[in-house]
Amino acid sequence: MARDIRRQLDSAQNFSANAPVSFDLPRDNCYKEIGLYMSLNVTQTGAGATSGMFEHGPWTNLKRIELIADGKDVIKSYDGATLSDINWFDRGVFTPTEDASLAAAGDMGNMKFGLIMSLESVGMEFPQHTWLDARKLSSLEMRITWGAGIADIYGTATGGNTMTQSITPFGHEILDIDPKSTFSINQETMTQFGFPTTGATGRRFRLNVGNAYRRIIVSSKDQNARASVDRLTLTRLVENGIFNRRVWDMGWLKIHNALKKGVGGINLVASTINAHPTFPNITGVGAPTSGVAGGYRSGVYCIDIAEDGSENGLLDTAGYSDLSLEFDWVGALTTDLIRITPSIYVPAVR
Repeated sequence: MARDIRRQLDSAQNFSANAPVSFDLPRDNCYKEIGLYMSLNVTQTGAGATSGMFEHGPWTNLKRIELIADGKDVIKSYDGATLSDINWFDRGVFTPTEDASLAAAGDMGNMKFGLIMSLESVGMEFPQHTWLDARKLSSLEMRITWGAGIADIYGTATGGNTMTQSITPFGHEILDIDPKSTFSINQETMTQFGFPTTGATGRRFRLNVGNAYRRIIVSSKDQNARASVDRLTLTRLVENGIFNRRVWDMGWLKIHNALKKGVGGINLVASTINAHPTFPNITGVGAPTSGVAGGYRSGVYCIDIAEDGSENGLLDTAGYSDLSLEFDWVGALTTDLIRITPSIYVPAVR
């Protein structure tokens, strides 16, 4: 029977504005998951205040997280906000951000945060089929590109302030696996682009074909990828230009996500029994209740494909000429961002 191990994978790397840092990960076991654990301290050194942490803060200060094999094969590539959304859909819990607002001379102390980068396919019937066998790799690197700092975490930052932030990687690894074993790759790579117009109907964005799709996570953000915005009203997943595999009103998709995955309310209104749930970026009890927001978190959606968790439910696009997402939207700014993060099974080649 295979044993497992949890351990620190490399030394902590400290924040440096807009700079990349790299972690050299061990290659002697099979990875089930990699944990990104963050330490953060913000001190208000002068008059004024630091407040209004963005919904995904402080992960909004991680502009790109990449897991790269053999120096060239990208297994994971997204930002901190998208990894936070992946954790939400996989585990049914919105990662606590603990909005620590600081007044003059305030000090938040050394706060701890964490997210999980899953190599196994959480929610599938056989999640272990996508463990990452690092023994067959010549190198395994996790690369993080930092953002600007406080401006990428807080909406308000006046007066003097200082920040320290670091990431430490921890692994959950499986030992004693037969070296002849093969695993598919659970690849997740985010692409983002500005809304080309303020409104559209049936605007098509092409996806790569050749491998099997498990799901597609879609989100919409402001121009700095900090705050969520609701712009999308309808989506279609179109196969070979003619067959609509999925058609969703985006408000109903949010409700479906809540019913299917158990994601919805983050906490209840204080001292109110059976109150409507409140959400990180919504004001008012239970609001909004209609329109593109649909009453749930703004600007984030999961288009499930293998809904029963079986590998037979994957959308295998081998031999396809085209796979596209079509969107309708209203009220967009051309500086707003659409972000698409497919989860794809890539067959083992090693």
